Amino acid sequence: MKVSWFKLFFWISWVVFIFLLTSMLSDPQQQQKITSFLSNIAQKPYFIPLFFAFLISILLIFYLPFWWSSFRQTQLSHRLKEEGVLMLAQIKKVEDTGITINKNPKVKITVAVSDQTASFELTVSRVNIPQVGDFMTVIYDPKDHTKAVPANY
Repeated sequence: MKVSWFKLFFWISWVVFIFLLTSMLSDPQQQQKITSFLSNIAQKPYFIPLFFAFLISILLIFYLPFWWSSFRQTQLSHRLKEEGVLMLAQIKKVEDTGITINKNPKVKITVAVSDQTASFELTVSRVNIPQVGDFMTVIYDPKDHTKAVPANY
């Protein structure tokens, strides 16, 4: 099983946060201190801009890598549809990425393109996951055979 250190860190920090929060909220004096502290901070004029900056930074930290990967794949797909070569390729490897979109898994597919292999990520139907040995139509870069995209997706 492939361990994602980011996910492990996230879940451990979440458990620690919940533990600290519940332990602090069990004491009525601690509850009063937290409430007064938060109300004092919320009254400051710089609270709202800092709060929104914090939310935007969290959004960028977690969302930007996924967006950038999708953007690069889309750019490659557009470029290869214009100048790529259409080919029927055999699937050599299918790996789960651990990402699910609309209850459908995103998989990393490795195909044999000429004398090299090319990999790409693809969201597939969970009832029709491609198998090793199947054939699929891909468009590959004639200059770099390691870059390919599925033709019909």
